[in-house]
Amino acid sequence: MTTDIDTAITNYLPLLSNAQKEAILTVMKTFAHELADENDREVLVNELNSRFEAYENGNILSYTLEETENRARAAYGAKRGK
Repeated sequence: MTTDIDTAITNYLPLLSNAQKEAILTVMKTFAHELADENDREVLVNELNSRFEAYENGNILSYTLEETENRARAAYGAKRGK
């Protein structure tokens, strides 16, 4: 679907130099990346909320730092002993 803005941009493009077009392209890419970053943040926040809710409901287990360290040491020791 072409909007009035799309048409206006298309009409102005032939009037610009290559340097100006590169500048416009850089701005457009920046906007596109910002939008992607916002979407990524939303996905991350939703995932974190989901995991926190599962933890609060007792649906997942968590380990303390000590437990994690002990398991890592045990796994490393078992590999070294081979």
